[in-house]
Amino acid sequence: GVYERPLVEKVANTLAALGGVRQAMVVCSGDGMDELSIFAPNYAAYVKAGRVDYAVIDAHDYGLGDSDASALLADSADESAACVLGVLRGEGGARRKTVLLNAAAAFQVYGRVATLAEGVQLAQQSIDSGAALAKLSQLKAFTQREAGDMLAC
Repeated sequence: GVYERPLVEKVANTLAALGGVRQAMVVCSGDGMDELSIFAPNYAAYVKAGRVDYAVIDAHDYGLGDSDASALLADSADESAACVLGVLRGEGGARRKTVLLNAAAAFQVYGRVATLAEGVQLAQQSIDSGAALAKLSQLKAFTQREAGDMLAC
């Protein structure tokens, strides 16, 4: 994501011109976030096979709109990590909605789903089944193992 709307087109066109980029999405929210927001319309550029298509993504279209942006605030890295764990453990609210929308976009770009609506459903299933939390635990174990291996060199 980028922090202002004019950069969406610039970055998307650069990715398209570079070649070798199978698929990407560049986003900016109407409220200035560099990710998809549930509080304002989002401007997106889909890059695929050297072509760029533009869209406006509104969280309300997926039942994810919200109005309390302060719910996303965290005062420290530890608090932020606790928020992520809370979402993955099933807590609801604006944080979950934000994760669902951004995960949906990632699933779509990766080709796992055809639409954002399908991506939202897959993200919900992943969180609600515990699969997302299990994947985070696997990633944590892997990175700790790799860090240990690097220190042993």
